[in-house]
Amino acid sequence: MFINDFENMFVEKGVKGIDVNMFELCLTLYADIIVLLANSIQDLQNSLDLLFGYYNKWKLRVNDVKTKIMIFKKVVDCLIIYWLNMEIKN
Repeated sequence: MFINDFENMFVEKGVKGIDVNMFELCLTLYADIIVLLANSIQDLQNSLDLLFGYYNKWKLRVNDVKTKIMIFKKVVDCLIIYWLNMEIKN
């Protein structure tokens, strides 16, 4: 299976990522692992919503049990992120 259009979709939709030197990085892909990177809760939710649309289009499935959020910030106020109307645990 090829997902070469996946990254293009994020670029075309103007998804915001994190600044890494002179690059803006919004996702990394390795085998069946997708890592979404964002500076804000809203940017992360937007990326997840795009991912959901892509997965629906191609009839793919996310393993909800393995899906997690990792936060690199000292203070997080009321972080609630959703996938399929279910809260993702952090």
